[in-house]
Amino acid sequence: MPLGSRTDCGDARFCGVEVAFACDIVDTLQRSLLCGFDFVLAPLVHPRFRRGPDYPGAFTRSDLLLTASQWSGQVVGSTSPWINPDAPQDTALRSQSEAALRQELHWAAHLSLQACILPGAGGPNQARILNQALLTLTGMALWVRVRLGGPEDAWEEWNTLRFACAHSTRLGAVLEVGAQLPSEASLARWSGENVKAIVVPTHAFTTNKRGYPVLPKKHQAFLTSMLKLGVQVVLRGAPRHTPPGGDESDAGLKLPSNPLRPYWEYLSFLFRKGEIAAEQQPAELAYRDFLQVGGMHMVCGAQPRGCAPPMSSTHAHESPLLPRNLLRVCRLAGPWWHSTTQNASSLHCFLAAVSTAAAAGQPGEPDI
Repeated sequence: MPLGSRTDCGDARFCGVEVAFACDIVDTLQRSLLCGFDFVLAPLVHPRFRRGPDYPGAFTRSDLLLTASQWSGQVVGSTSPWINPDAPQDTALRSQSEAALRQELHWAAHLSLQACILPGAGGPNQARILNQALLTLTGMALWVRVRLGGPEDAWEEWNTLRFACAHSTRLGAVLEVGAQLPSEASLARWSGENVKAIVVPTHAFTTNKRGYPVLPKKHQAFLTSMLKLGVQVVLRGAPRHTPPGGDESDAGLKLPSNPLRPYWEYLSFLFRKGEIAAEQQPAELAYRDFLQVGGMHMVCGAQPRGCAPPMSSTHAHESPLLPRNLLRVCRLAGPWWHSTTQNASSLHCFLAAVSTAAAAGQPGEPDI
């Protein structure tokens, strides 16, 4: 079931729960879905099972425990946390980790999982493996855990990995928040990245006056802003709060009691609290990537002959009509753009003409 009731999101899945390596994956999935979660984040292999590249036996559970639709629509896999293809001064661990990582990624693709989560950005060796997987395993996305608030700059690590993987659209970031969040400037950088999910541990919640779990104000603001961008939420950890009188909503619906239900209800409240997207925004999302790519080429001066010159930074700062004109062109150019060749040259010419018209402050609808 959807996390909340919002007309602009349809049947999108927005809330999941991270579970341990359970022997009975069927029962774990059923209890999580009855609690209200849309999917589970489960390890592909037992986290303490270290194996060599020539291990002869079965290394994980059977793929027949769940149906194909359950694997693809209700399960997100995670690789083993001990895998480290860039382990310093440990050649054996690097070789073992590389073989295990390839094995688990191919197993996730065999299960038809929509996404698989890796424990961290890693180094150049892991980036090489991920880049090869993105080129060969075309039906699955790869998400990388990024821990916020650590001693190192998490965004720089993510940016290095993204460049190494040629800005693949199937490479996403999964932000892990803790009890403390970094500065507002550090959080704002992630609003423009390909963030797929935010992992919220139960120890990040505090208790309100009624005894229910709530997030601090800074966590609320950050989570609400990311939910507006279509980011999913994953709850992790054991329950740490026991509301007084039990869960009244579960009693009314006659659902099996689940200690994580109060956390789900609070996340559902934050989800419904967000502003409903404007009617034209879903149609504009498909063109924002084109605008970003075209803008990068125009700033670098990589334009085909015959195109209008790029807009200067001074005009871009002074012209208040630029965002409105660009979005207006996106709405008007949708049918026209899909009926053309969509090659790179026409894209650059189109964006250059739009930027020049916006910089000149031409009123009215653009002439397409």
